Amino acid sequence: MLLNVSSRKKTSGVVEAVVNLSEETVRIVYDGTVTTPGNLAEAVEKAGYRLLVPSGDSTIDISLEREKAESKERIRFFTGLAFTIPLFLLSLQGNFWLFGDWTVTTWMHWLMFLLATPVQFYTGLQYYINGWKSVRNGAANMDVLVAMGSSVAYFFSFGQLIIGSEGPFYFETAAMIITLIKLGKLLEARAKRRSSQAVQSLFQLVPEEATLIDTSGKLRIVPTSQLRSGDRVLVRPGDRIPTDGRIKQGESTIDESMVTGESIPVTRMQGDPVVGATVNVTGSIEVQVTEVGENAFLGRMISLVRSAQAEKAPIQRLADKVSAIFVPAILLIALTVFITWMILGVGIHVAIMRTVAVLVISCPCALGLATPTAIVTAMGKAALNGILFRNVEALERSHAISVMLFDKTGTLTEGSPKVTHYVTFSDQGYKIHEAGLNDVPEWMEKVIAIESQSNHPLAEAIVRWASHSTPAVYQSRITRNHPGYGVEGEVDGVAVRVGSPQWFGVNGHKEDMFSQALKELDNLGKTVVVVEMDQIIVGMIALSDTIKQDAASLIKELGKMGISCRMVTGDRTKIAEIMSRSAGIESFHAEVTPEQKEGLIRSLQESGEVVGMVGDGINDAPALARADVGIAIGTGTDIAKESSSISLVKDELDGIKQVIQISRATIRTIKQNLWWAFFYNILLIPIAAGILLNAAWAPDFIRQMHPALAAAAMAGSSLTVVLNSLRLGKSLAK
Repeated sequence: MLLNVSSRKKTSGVVEAVVNLSEETVRIVYDGTVTTPGNLAEAVEKAGYRLLVPSGDSTIDISLEREKAESKERIRFFTGLAFTIPLFLLSLQGNFWLFGDWTVTTWMHWLMFLLATPVQFYTGLQYYINGWKSVRNGAANMDVLVAMGSSVAYFFSFGQLIIGSEGPFYFETAAMIITLIKLGKLLEARAKRRSSQAVQSLFQLVPEEATLIDTSGKLRIVPTSQLRSGDRVLVRPGDRIPTDGRIKQGESTIDESMVTGESIPVTRMQGDPVVGATVNVTGSIEVQVTEVGENAFLGRMISLVRSAQAEKAPIQRLADKVSAIFVPAILLIALTVFITWMILGVGIHVAIMRTVAVLVISCPCALGLATPTAIVTAMGKAALNGILFRNVEALERSHAISVMLFDKTGTLTEGSPKVTHYVTFSDQGYKIHEAGLNDVPEWMEKVIAIESQSNHPLAEAIVRWASHSTPAVYQSRITRNHPGYGVEGEVDGVAVRVGSPQWFGVNGHKEDMFSQALKELDNLGKTVVVVEMDQIIVGMIALSDTIKQDAASLIKELGKMGISCRMVTGDRTKIAEIMSRSAGIESFHAEVTPEQKEGLIRSLQESGEVVGMVGDGINDAPALARADVGIAIGTGTDIAKESSSISLVKDELDGIKQVIQISRATIRTIKQNLWWAFFYNILLIPIAAGILLNAAWAPDFIRQMHPALAAAAMAGSSLTVVLNSLRLGKSLAK
């Protein structure tokens, strides 16, 4: 979420300030002749915040700060937990007399005070600070609710202790409120730290060094960051291309899966553009740099991921939505109760007792438990099923998904090429055969001898298929690699060539057969490898990715849930059409870039759709980050997992259906919990205020509604919420 504050009270020299609330960062445009970063930091501190001015790589600085924030939250939580547990056990004595009369003494109450104090003012300090900031800004958030509820319980108990009263005391109530909700803060800090790791993993794709060809033609190793547009670099086989450019000399096959998602490398030759961080597979090439830094493809990817994460405003919890009304309403009711009883002349003690009863029974314990107990239960069950929710927002958003986008390669498909058909030629014509494990043509032995010398993915796929039934009888005596075309060699005195159709010229009566077979395989969405022996084409091998077995059933199930499914891929339209039809998807988007994927999601969101995105590759990162819910499957890259909000440990698409089911069940339980929590308040606040004080028909303990009874009622509300959340766990286990 971005907040433009340029129209508000300005600091001298500041042109514009845009605050990223989700990342806790600010982008400031300022006049360096008027102000300095130090002055900006001072102005921000006067507003009640702290400005960290990066020194070097801002991503590293932010990551370190988030690690520190998470560490602080962890220390505060476990400190609170260490004091709250014994405090809770001691409080059981007051209700159930578990430990005997010796515990009901003044010194025990002082011990409870000592245990509660560090929880109140160390673990809970941030609630006071943030609550004060929200009130000062004209809003009352959950921090105000927590600070108010815990403070009333703590200070009333302390007052009772000072005047020597025998009670009631609510020290454990104050401590439990703070410690339980601090757990949610800890999870939030962890999620923010992980979000910065997504961008950091993109940076790591860029090689640290490049081989620069200087003006004299000599080779020099230089840091990639020093490259400028127009420089020439040498990229050897197996190296990552350091930045965007064009091939000036040479030709090779490039693994562009991080851009297109397609697993099969593509041929690039002189004059063709290449993308930084893609992998040069075969030949050495000389690349002339065209774009560097933020203007290069990877730089734009990083900007897209950051922008998507920043603008994704978290869904406000129902408890937070009503807190702006609930908090001042409770304070107003409590004040009205106090004034009313004072006017009635019953004395200050009765007025205070009634006021405290209202505040205690309104304590946000059940309200605070309503969401986290259900979420913790759901996340635990999801983890057991191999589903990892990276943050609470993902669990909340998933129930409302209306459109689910699927990447093709590696998501709906297996992600690697497999031999599906082969073609044999004769004087009478050609025949297309399905590729069975025990059914290979007689010329395949010589093909294995050639292809086993290559590390090209297509060659490896052919060898994997044929080696099941064809022994490696022959060895290639001479093998030459032709980048972008194929390989050739001599096997048992026979000249063998295996490669792309563009490498072969066909003359005579076989030309029509060759073209027709090639067209037929192309219509099936296949990648074709041609086999030639002694300058005669003897066959073809067709390869393609294959749809996962559970893809079609998942699409059908999501349709029953009211979710529209689409496939989005960088692959060719013909292949996308065939694959989407096989998966049962009616709508697809083909030949799209990572930027276009992200733009598609943005347009769907602007039209009111809640968008889920399922992917596994580097090219999916901006889309996964932009989507309302990004889901990375088990075989996905690290950047895909870091950019997504949900990770599936297993490479099984059925987990996507479980995500929706778990989210819908959780939201349903949260609404039930909140309804129950508010029902208690609506029913018991008037009773706590003393509306039944003179009702002779009501039992005395209800008419009086002592603060101790108010606390018990609040505990009952909390217990109901917890039990309902545990019921959720049982239903998810089925």
